[in-house]
Amino acid sequence: MITRRSLCGLFCSLVLGTQLSAQQSEQDFSGYFAEAYRLYPSIPKGVLEATAYSASHMNNLAPQTDGDGDEVGMPQRFGIFGLIEDGKGYFKNNLTAVCSLSGITPERFKKDVHLQILAVAKFLNREAGVQSLAANSTPESFSVALDRLSEIPDDGSAINKYAHSLYTYDVFHHLQKGFTSPGIKLPARSVQFEKIYPAKTLRLLRTPGVQVNVDQGRIAADDAALSTEPTSEANGISDVAAAQGPDYPSAKWDQASTSNFTVGRGGAAITNVVVHTTEGSYSGTISWFNNPSAKVSAHYVIRSSDGQVTQMVREKDKAWHVLNHNGYTIGIEHEGYVANGNTWYTTAMYKSSAALVRDICRGRNIDGKKCFRGPATAGTNPQPVTVRIKGHQHYSGNTHTDPGKYWNWTKYANLISPPSVAAALPESADDEVTAEPAPSQSAKADGALKITPNPVTGSSVTIEYMLQNASQPANIVIANNYGNVAQQRSVVLQHGINRLTIPVSNLKTGVYNITIRLSTTGKSESRQLIVVK
Repeated sequence: MITRRSLCGLFCSLVLGTQLSAQQSEQDFSGYFAEAYRLYPSIPKGVLEATAYSASHMNNLAPQTDGDGDEVGMPQRFGIFGLIEDGKGYFKNNLTAVCSLSGITPERFKKDVHLQILAVAKFLNREAGVQSLAANSTPESFSVALDRLSEIPDDGSAINKYAHSLYTYDVFHHLQKGFTSPGIKLPARSVQFEKIYPAKTLRLLRTPGVQVNVDQGRIAADDAALSTEPTSEANGISDVAAAQGPDYPSAKWDQASTSNFTVGRGGAAITNVVVHTTEGSYSGTISWFNNPSAKVSAHYVIRSSDGQVTQMVREKDKAWHVLNHNGYTIGIEHEGYVANGNTWYTTAMYKSSAALVRDICRGRNIDGKKCFRGPATAGTNPQPVTVRIKGHQHYSGNTHTDPGKYWNWTKYANLISPPSVAAALPESADDEVTAEPAPSQSAKADGALKITPNPVTGSSVTIEYMLQNASQPANIVIANNYGNVAQQRSVVLQHGINRLTIPVSNLKTGVYNITIRLSTTGKSESRQLIVVK
């Protein structure tokens, strides 16, 4: 427990001006966690770090606007534990509860990671006492205390009971795997999940392909099932739109409240896919979409850690996620935060999302090559409707900026529809290439592709490429941001620095990728070209 003396000393430090900023370095955090464990030895080692990493990836969250949502955005989350001050009448105000127990203001809590760690530890220690846990609790037994920190409502509904399990499961998943973040390295620890969750619940937490059957009151994954009794609007599942299972076979099915989407699309065809960022947790997003007052939903939600997919609205129905573009789009929410997307957009998430989009494209006759391939940006960047797969920030008439500057559009587009080196236009004859010897201090590997000028406003660009090995043939491909090949040519590169002038008068204003691929070794390298006319 935090003693009066320690709190007094801490508050005096704050008064004297030693309050840390919201951008505190993570390098200090390990000492704070060690102090918390000394004060509260009943908390199993690693649980605090795993809880923080699950919530924020060790970023001190300080949002200025609400989370993603076109009507009622997800409540803001603060600090490294992602706590909520205003749950908008739905989520628990866990930030207020934690601050109240330690006698600190929310403002001080938000700015000081040291306070956050000690205050959350004190809260968990109190909950452990309420649950009469042993002083040397294991992670498995401590799960009941950890669950009390969650913002998920305690309304007894099947969906929120499941969301509670999702919350603790993600913490223990990171505890079991371990993680490394700047200044914090948590080694992998043993976690016996079967001692925390019933077998049927654990199957749902781990295994895709879950379906909800409201008529039978079941949430099922293969041979595992959970009762959803009572099947009523109160638990976020309506008899009006009985679940038939997910459209995407690998998805978990967890229907949003019927107050948050429109049954049917009024005959409109599905032609586009929208990439969103949740600005909150996977468990919290699933719960929020079942809040009948939220007035927001998406068809799918994807977990950062492993790419698990939950479907919340049938594709045939209109989810509310991108204002006046809802009628013809399918929305996919990706767990994470735009400001820290570089730590949330995992390879597992990209691969899972791309597989989902490929399935949507096959089922809806959407050309997967027409995915945005331009540079990631921090603000809004409206794109034409003919760009079929793009971010929330690319749609007109909204202020949302997700998925933001960290989303790798080239990687994502290539996973959805790998670009082909086959020519869309006839190949040109072999071009003359000028070459000069490689500098003695140059890199040993082939590469260092350069394009000048860039952006280009004239009729040609010069490609410069370093070839360290013997001469060999290569292909040069220019593709637009839909992945369509606009120009291709064959060349023979010489040892040294190769320079080739390529006409671009046939290219319209836009963003292109120039790729050079060595025929002998198969090595390729790409650079972005911006054409302005």
